[in-house]
Amino acid sequence: MIEIKEGDKIRTEGLGGAVRHYGIYVGRDLYTRPCVAHNNKGVGVQVTTYDAFSNGNPVFIEEAAPDNPAARAAIVRRALSLRGKPYNILFFNCEDFANYAYSEIPYSKQIIGACLLGIGAIALGRAMASK
Repeated sequence: MIEIKEGDKIRTEGLGGAVRHYGIYVGRDLYTRPCVAHNNKGVGVQVTTYDAFSNGNPVFIEEAAPDNPAARAAIVRRALSLRGKPYNILFFNCEDFANYAYSEIPYSKQIIGACLLGIGAIALGRAMASK
């Protein structure tokens, strides 16, 4: 397991790095297992073990939380306060969740990138069709 601290925004990758799954490290449970809050398709925001979050894939620190106990605690509180909130691929996916918990601003670079790619493809298609 990588060296992570409470409040760190972490990610794991699937499909050869094409898809990323984000979460917030929230500390250890009663059995001292490391736990991660994350927004999972079909389930919503939940807290699982680090091993369940990683699903056997490497885990990376996307953004380390500030080296300030109060700031780290605030990130964890925000993450835990969202337990049970439903997943929505466009408006509240795992990246939106992790970014909101970390910075209070929900956004997803993956969705923004996909939308821009789609707009570019439509524009290219129209340009080619008009020739």
